[in-house]
Amino acid sequence: MRQTYLVPQDDKSTGQRFDRSESRHIFDCKNGTSGVMQGSIYLKGNLVNLISLPYEMAKQTLHTVPANSMIQQLMNVACAQPEAPFRLVYEPAPGSR
Repeated sequence: MRQTYLVPQDDKSTGQRFDRSESRHIFDCKNGTSGVMQGSIYLKGNLVNLISLPYEMAKQTLHTVPANSMIQQLMNVACAQPEAPFRLVYEPAPGSR
């Protein structure tokens, strides 16, 4: 997920300024939870800070996704399993066996 800010923001943990943030998420579709696997912040196109978690550690940070949030919309798309509009069934031609 990418977010761009018109006014530079301050990272609460490091104090660094940034105007764009990007994150990669892990979703547990069955339980409706999400966690961040990777996060990066940029200022004027330059990388300011990057954090990356191993998959197993990211799984331990899963939390409930807020209703009607951007991350919930992203999870809905990522977890969608639309049924095929049609089903293709292969039947061998008579006498081909």
